[in-house]
Amino acid sequence: MLYQRIQRYHHNLLTQIIFLKFLYADTLFPETIHKVSEELKNHIDFKENSLILRKAYHAEVLVKHQAEMLRAKHGSESGFEFRQYILSDRLEENSKDDSIRVRDILDSAAESVAGRLLNQKFGKLRIVRKYLEDKNKISLDKLRNDFEERVFFNNKLTAIEWLDEKLGRTRIGELSPSWNKVIARNDGYAHALLQGHWGELLFNALKYADHEKSEFLTLKFEEKKEEFTWLQMIWENPSAKKDDNSSGQGLEGIEEDLRQLNEVGYRLIMKRDDTLEMDDGSKYSLDIETKKNIFRVKLSYRSDLLILEESVPELKTNYFNQNT
Repeated sequence: MLYQRIQRYHHNLLTQIIFLKFLYADTLFPETIHKVSEELKNHIDFKENSLILRKAYHAEVLVKHQAEMLRAKHGSESGFEFRQYILSDRLEENSKDDSIRVRDILDSAAESVAGRLLNQKFGKLRIVRKYLEDKNKISLDKLRNDFEERVFFNNKLTAIEWLDEKLGRTRIGELSPSWNKVIARNDGYAHALLQGHWGELLFNALKYADHEKSEFLTLKFEEKKEEFTWLQMIWENPSAKKDDNSSGQGLEGIEEDLRQLNEVGYRLIMKRDDTLEMDDGSKYSLDIETKKNIFRVKLSYRSDLLILEESVPELKTNYFNQNT
């Protein structure tokens, strides 16, 4: 009975996803927006309008890709098609294709989330918005204007730097050697995936952080070498939550993405006392804990999914099945 209910739920979910795919992916025409933006950028009176349209173009392209990946993720248990979307967007250092790197993807995610923060109609961040106004002693409209002028139009600050200045100390660590090798096609599927993941984590940090603390966010880029390299991204922010390891709202989707992309499955492992234990593989996907009022999330990506030179042909080798 339970199995049948799960199957019905999966079927209904897939139907909704396919509907959304046709609704959004097949009706968005971002190229039209891009064309208008290009025509306006050479007119001095419309430069700001051109920039706004260009931002809208990039946003629509990413939404279209996310809708297509959503269908792929839930249309197959193996995740093969989903992985192929990501693999196709890895680029070499000297590629002539339009490319984007980790720090730029992170800042694009921050720019999107900051836009939600400064949107008065977005109710989920109401408490943070009030704190932002009180701390800076200026209205939301003035904060929005400051963000648009310094970040959006004049590029005097990145969105991360603006949050560091206006909200709380935001520390972004240096990229590890392998993270430095990640180069993706700009506005491609890998770009959409990473920006979606990191935007969701930044949104959660905004929503649940203890903003009475001077520290807002610490982000580290690490790597761990085993059979191949794991690219690990560690997010830490002060939190008022009690100590627990719950996944938090909105993070379950990221965990499922990483399970499919990293080919993580449940497996039995032998403990030292010769008893069997079920390993959910969380350390190879998304690992969450709250200790001493610090909320910590660790994301792990297989390096060969994001770095072309470390590619395993078609990712046929499933690392997690080698020891079962």
